[in-house]
Amino acid sequence: MNNLFLYFQVFLVVFLFGGIIIIVFFIVRNIFSPKKIITLRNYIKSGNYKAAINVAKDILNKNKNNVEAHYYLGEAYYNLQKYELALIEYKSAEKSGIYANISEKNLREKLAELFIKTQNIDEALKEYILLIKQNPTEYSYYYMAGELFLQKSQSDHALKYFVYTVKLNKNHVPSLINIGMILYENKNFTNAQKYLRHSISVDKSNYKAYFYLGLIDESINNYKEALKNFEASIKDKDLKIRSLMERGKIYMSMGNYDEAIIELERAMKNCEQEDNIKMNIKYVLANCFELTRNVTEAIILWEEIYAVSPGFKDVAEKLTNYQELRMDDRMKDFMTATDTDFIDMSKGIAEHMGLNVLEVDILSKDSIELFCLEQDTKWRNVKKRPKIIHISRKTSPIDEVTIRNLNEKMREKGVIRSVMMTSSSYSKMAVLFAKERPIELIDKNGLQEILKNANI
Repeated sequence: MNNLFLYFQVFLVVFLFGGIIIIVFFIVRNIFSPKKIITLRNYIKSGNYKAAINVAKDILNKNKNNVEAHYYLGEAYYNLQKYELALIEYKSAEKSGIYANISEKNLREKLAELFIKTQNIDEALKEYILLIKQNPTEYSYYYMAGELFLQKSQSDHALKYFVYTVKLNKNHVPSLINIGMILYENKNFTNAQKYLRHSISVDKSNYKAYFYLGLIDESINNYKEALKNFEASIKDKDLKIRSLMERGKIYMSMGNYDEAIIELERAMKNCEQEDNIKMNIKYVLANCFELTRNVTEAIILWEEIYAVSPGFKDVAEKLTNYQELRMDDRMKDFMTATDTDFIDMSKGIAEHMGLNVLEVDILSKDSIELFCLEQDTKWRNVKKRPKIIHISRKTSPIDEVTIRNLNEKMREKGVIRSVMMTSSSYSKMAVLFAKERPIELIDKNGLQEILKNANI
């Protein structure tokens, strides 16, 4: 009995002593841990981030769930630009859901920023949507959500958030531009112009707005205003090349090829890399050279494009169409001849075929029709027969419509036989149509032979 009582007394003493030790441990930890947190905060405030990291790690070694230690460790890593490590610590702090002594707003802003840096757009978007719910009058969160939806190619969602941004801050230029840009892409030109012009009224140096206003004016053929807007957007380093290219395209549409070439060559000089933009500029410039009969320069540009990207648009087809031009000087002279020389060479072809040219009908810069009579016949009393010679130096195949138009012209003039010749080829439907009618078709090979023998 005495032994049992003795054992009980020993157990009671050990129990009480152990309890006292545990209580003292928690008291000491609660006394010294806040002191360490205060030290940690002070290190962060003073910019002593390496010391802060050591203190935070020491706290976490003793209590891995300390929210403040995770948060301030994240702050230290963030300020040292160790973003991946910072993200780990911020996420650890966020998992607890306890924000008594830290700024949840700052934490979520940092999380969103670091998710963007690590290309995790969906997670960043979740953070901004939470921030919007908690801070519904903070326009910057709506704007960032809109930007992230744009990155996800969800312009309809992005538009809603940019509109909310402008409701909270009517002069927020980036949102005004983005709204105008999205409305432009949706062909809503009138409203797009409204937002873009408002953004310029807030910031005169807002060159991106000028650029999109230029695109809108170009789309509606308001070329004069488009040229002015692109002239303004040239001042933006990032928009200069595209602005010059658009000006070149506008001058082409206006038929002012000399100015178009000047603008496109300026754009070329400002291109440092052989990227898609530069190839597009070369392509437009080559087409401009082609339209002005400077085919040699056009071929040089097409060959440069082909060397980088053989499948770029119709460059391979262009080079094929001008293959003879690259090898045959007579064909080259024919294709590059001025309007006056083209007429003279066409007359020379008709005369080589034993015809007298009575009338010349200029259909375009590249197409001509000659109404002719035979020069001589074998029989003195036989009436000379009329004939229409249609000559084309277009690079695209002759279609059925062109043959039909020639056939109609034959009926009008009472012509029984005609000849169609081209520097390219004929579509299948054009060949089938001509096969049943008195129309002789001569393709580029036949034309090349005629030029060679006619010695024009």
